[in-house]
Amino acid sequence: MCTVSVISLDTTAAPHLAGAAGFRVVVNRDEQLDRPPALFPRWRAVGQGDTARRAIWPIDPKGGGTWVAAGDHALVLCLLNRNPEPMPALPPDLVSRGAIIPRLIACPDSAAVMHALESLELDRFAPFRLVVIEPDSRGRAWRGGMRVHEAEWDRVLLRTRTIRGGSACFVSSGLGDSKVVGRVPLFEDLVGVPTPDSQDAFHNHTWAGREHLSVMMSRDDARTVSVTTVEATPRHASPVVRMSYRPVYAARWDAVAASMG
Repeated sequence: MCTVSVISLDTTAAPHLAGAAGFRVVVNRDEQLDRPPALFPRWRAVGQGDTARRAIWPIDPKGGGTWVAAGDHALVLCLLNRNPEPMPALPPDLVSRGAIIPRLIACPDSAAVMHALESLELDRFAPFRLVVIEPDSRGRAWRGGMRVHEAEWDRVLLRTRTIRGGSACFVSSGLGDSKVVGRVPLFEDLVGVPTPDSQDAFHNHTWAGREHLSVMMSRDDARTVSVTTVEATPRHASPVVRMSYRPVYAARWDAVAASMG
């Protein structure tokens, strides 16, 4: 369960970035209360030879994977569970979807990501959506701008598309993805003028009486447990990539998890 949003940055929207344009990705992660807390993001060496680079991501200790990662080349990958209604029957020996991003983050661009994704044994994964954000460099030095792509696996077909426009929002819920589509028009309303402040307001939003469907979600057995933010900006010869990670309701979540364990 997740909410992911992407906006373009400019010098007026992000003055703390010292005049550099780029993009910003925010991810709310929703999880069961009995799931152990994630490990904070850290930089890791990925790839080999010509593809050797660094990437940063948090770790889900239960599955050993992640739901968001950013490479030092400003490639950002986000994974959302896909929850069709009804959910197709799933085999018992599935691999955690969190393993997908670490296998792909060393790719140089979205085309390589999609090619590598197609080569995975997709039948071993439950349905998912992979969001790919990359600099819009097109063979030249990156001066700003982004391209956003989505791959969707439903256990029958892998569908890919390019998202048009300067901002985008993606949502999912274990209650059924159709039940939280209202988050998308809320994003359009709150982030009509895309700034870091308006994007953060969206990711902190809760509907009174509909907390279980909200962006900042809570219900008896699950809630939003963290907010991860990635900012990528052009600077001289290489991008500057920053990731911040904020646990949500950590004290209560730890207490509930301890009582269940």
